[in-house]
Amino acid sequence: MREKLESSESDLRELETQAENIEQQMEGIENAIQEIESTISRLESMGDYDTAAALQSNLEQKRQEKVEQEQEAQTAAQQLEKIHSEIREVEQKNKDAQTEIASLEKLGEDIGDARNVIKEREQWANQQDSHYQELRQRLSRLNGGSGFG
Repeated sequence: MREKLESSESDLRELETQAENIEQQMEGIENAIQEIESTISRLESMGDYDTAAALQSNLEQKRQEKVEQEQEAQTAAQQLEKIHSEIREVEQKNKDAQTEIASLEKLGEDIGDARNVIKEREQWANQQDSHYQELRQRLSRLNGGSGFG
C-alpha cells in the first residue's frame, strides 16, 4: 500500500511540473498571438495588406500551438483523474479498516498502531486531495476553462 501511495504522490508532482510547463508555454503563445494580431491590425490600418496577409501564417501557427498545448493539458487532466481515483481508493480502504478495527476495540484490544496507520493514510489522502484540487483548477484553465472528465 505504501508503494502505491508514494507512486501516486510522485505522479502528482510530475503532473504539477507538466502543468507549470504548459502554463509557461501557453503564456508565451498567447502573448505572441496578441502581438501578431496587433501588428496585423496596425499594418492593415496603414493600408499594408500584403505584409499583414504574410503574417497570417504566423498567427495560424501560434493558434495551432495553442491547440496543442490545450490537448496536452487535457491529457494531463485525464492522468490527474486516474490519480484522484487512487486517492478515493485509499479513503475507502481507510473507511473499511476503521470499521474492521472498531469491533476489536469493543473487545478491548489495543488498536493504537492500526489507528495510527489509518490516521497517516487519512492525512496523506487529505493532502493529496488538496493538491489534486489545485492541479485540477490549473489544468481546467489551461483547457480553455472547458473542464475535463
